Amino acid sequence: KSEIEGAGRGLFATKSFKPGDLVHTIARPAVAELDTERLQDSCAWCFHKGASEVERQQAAALGLPEVQVDTKACTGCRKVRYCSKTCQAKAWKREHKYECKVISVPGRPDLPHGVRAAIKLLGRLRADPEGKDEGLLDILQFKPAVDGKALEWIKEHQEQKWEDFN
Repeated sequence: KSEIEGAGRGLFATKSFKPGDLVHTIARPAVAELDTERLQDSCAWCFHKGASEVERQQAAALGLPEVQVDTKACTGCRKVRYCSKTCQAKAWKREHKYECKVISVPGRPDLPHGVRAAIKLLGRLRADPEGKDEGLLDILQFKPAVDGKALEWIKEHQEQKWEDFN
């Protein structure tokens, strides 16, 4: 959070950087979500792309080593996939348990990645009644989410930003 009035949230440099310098790194973003079309061929936790059956057959026919991982569907929702038991367990503990029942409803179309991300964030909020997850609290304190009038102002005065929020 910037201490400069009106600067908002972001990454603010306190020194000069040269090209190639490491500026910031995090172990895991607060929320990350695969695009809907990637749900059937990528690990929902580590995002490694899995190989389709056709890609596996082509690689085998050409004598190429298989470089893509094999993903398996969640047994609950069958909508997301994981490359390993480790990724599945990490995803379940942190976030998938909040969305699994919601996205597993028969006949429900795939939800957009923003909606799935919101379900995960709300589930994590419910699981943290003492408010210890500071990253989650920062997201919830994002000005347009806190002040409904801010969203109205953005809709009227910053059309592109309003479209981005939507």
